[in-house]
Amino acid sequence: MTTRITDHMTYGELTASTTGEGASRFQKFHSEEIVQLINTFEEMPGGMHKIPELRYLVCRLDGTPHPLYPGAPAVAWPESGYIEFMDKAFLQPSISGVHRLIIHEKAHFLWAHLFDEQLKADWIELGGWYRDVRSPSGWFTTKQTEFVSAYGHAINPNEDMAESVAFFVINPDKLKSRAIGKYEFVRDRIMQGNFYISQIREDLTFEVYNLYPDYVFPGKIRRVSIRVTGASEAEKTVHIEVELHALDKVLEGATEVYMRIFSEIGTYVELRMHPVGVPAGRPGTVLAGSFTLSKFAKAGYWFPAQVQIVDAVGNKRFERGDDFGWSLFVNNPLEDVIPPRYVRNTASLSKFAEAREGREIQVIRASWQVEENRGMSECYADINDELLETYRFEAQGDYDSHSGRCVVLFLMPHYMPSSVYTMNYIRMVDIALNRSGVYFRHPGGGLRETDTVVDEVGQQIELITNNPDTEAPEVDLNAIQISAVPTNPDAPNGETLVTLTFRIRDNIAGFTQAFLNLRDPQGIEHGFWVQDPNRDDLFASGDPSRWTTYTWTVVLPEGSAPGTWGLADMTVWDRAENFHNYNFTEIIHFDVESD
Repeated sequence: MTTRITDHMTYGELTASTTGEGASRFQKFHSEEIVQLINTFEEMPGGMHKIPELRYLVCRLDGTPHPLYPGAPAVAWPESGYIEFMDKAFLQPSISGVHRLIIHEKAHFLWAHLFDEQLKADWIELGGWYRDVRSPSGWFTTKQTEFVSAYGHAINPNEDMAESVAFFVINPDKLKSRAIGKYEFVRDRIMQGNFYISQIREDLTFEVYNLYPDYVFPGKIRRVSIRVTGASEAEKTVHIEVELHALDKVLEGATEVYMRIFSEIGTYVELRMHPVGVPAGRPGTVLAGSFTLSKFAKAGYWFPAQVQIVDAVGNKRFERGDDFGWSLFVNNPLEDVIPPRYVRNTASLSKFAEAREGREIQVIRASWQVEENRGMSECYADINDELLETYRFEAQGDYDSHSGRCVVLFLMPHYMPSSVYTMNYIRMVDIALNRSGVYFRHPGGGLRETDTVVDEVGQQIELITNNPDTEAPEVDLNAIQISAVPTNPDAPNGETLVTLTFRIRDNIAGFTQAFLNLRDPQGIEHGFWVQDPNRDDLFASGDPSRWTTYTWTVVLPEGSAPGTWGLADMTVWDRAENFHNYNFTEIIHFDVESD
């Protein structure tokens, strides 16, 4: 397995049976990404280190999505012998998510090349999977709670297996608590008795006390009520209410119901529903939400691919189309199903200087012409510098209906890198929710005469700054303190005041935010953001290179799992978008040798 595409194998040859793209769509891995790949693959049992059919790992150009699966952070091609990673794979706020993704993608090669048909059949039966042509993936499952993630439930038994294997290695407690049968299957049938323990640094752990823990999953959907208001040639408001089946309205209630609702052509809206008639933050059995659709949105039936029902402590139930009744019809005779179209050779990059917060900054202006028949909603652009250690910069802009152009401004204070910047990718969404994107290639190379996909040359502009910052903030690892106090010590119910103190400094741009990933005894991860009070300012107040102490508090909800919790990992960012992951979790592998 290698990351080097040599003269013996071009990108065009590698992708000939998948996406048919050439070298201009790909780049080298960042050095830290190589480290993550090597370290994570080494956690797998020795017999899985080398899979002959997995020959290449490739990295897409920063800021560009996959052409077939635009939301995917990585895609495995077991029959073509490679795994490809998008930059979003390594830009996740939690490093444990990165590690799980790496294991997940390699696990697809186990399913394709190492598992026999009997093992697959037994896994399919264990997961309650059955074939159904009504599902986009061709699969449904009868089960709703025995999954480590929403993605493991949403697609097919192959994805369920990959997610389960990834959690077995990186966070085995989650797999045990969600699906002990799958944990034992992976341990005995796939790992041949090998098992793992995920252990958080002891000084970053704390205890939660609870005489009445909530291990109960939210109830199933028993009723769905959908109301669409608005005339046929007018904007529509869609109001949705669901009622959950619950014998105990507290334990089986939910704090949120999330769904992505699709039209028949794949346009979609996201909806988060919250309890009705109960205090904020408390669970309920009736949850509601609403959204607005343009009069130009796709007419016809809209449906959710998956419904996630979540309670306050992180218990989740997943449901799909076979699990409840649903009928949402939109009467839109003015429907628009034509995505916005980029007008070729109209993209431009320019720059100008202006004063912000009393200091000079430079601004890169990205602009392009759009052909759109109804109206635009969103414009996005990604630009890349020439430095391998940095990632893309993304910004959202506006659409000027008079000129028919998208305009996106990148604010570039003098702490941003000095470099030549190239426009890599643009993305557009119209008011009917149709989406489109355009790739650009680097002017410097990568193109071969045999490439079947030839993108327009990306626009470039040089930016010279006088104080560039390419170093991430630094956390004082010896000064992190965490403590926990039950709010009801006489009869602890899991509600716990957690206090975390840490020190941080940055060399130039200044710290802006941190992501803290707390893991409970069941392996459920609870993510929290800590933000500098002045994070929205372009410039840090005071001297960013001085150690600054931050104190963060959170009250864990009633019902939280009793036992040892801990800070599993932490990621910090500065204003120049440099970031660093700190992993406080050790993976201990027990290799069981047979006689």
